[in-house]
Amino acid sequence: MVSPYTIQANEMLERVELYYGELSTEDKVEMMKQANMIWKVRKKIEGGELSTDWKVRMHLELEDNIRSGFKITAIKHYRSEVETHTGVQPSLRESKDYIDSLAQTMRIVT
Repeated sequence: MVSPYTIQANEMLERVELYYGELSTEDKVEMMKQANMIWKVRKKIEGGELSTDWKVRMHLELEDNIRSGFKITAIKHYRSEVETHTGVQPSLRESKDYIDSLAQTMRIVT
């Protein structure tokens, strides 16, 4: 089965091959950030840390929230997603600890 992330990576590669010389520096930097994110998620899937599609999607959304400075939104989103998919809502403390840990792995001090 081909994951949406594989398709996204292939589309990104095609854009790079076709338009790299025409891209602005900001577009190149953003593309590299996206490629790095895909690589990190792939490694987490291979390592067994992320095992289901909802966890992968959630992880990417949490990273986006943290990177954008929306830590509280990330905590709320984490609690909601975990409850939706497991039936058990993690405590506020557990959720904050998870987001802090994720931010630390991203090397973002929050």
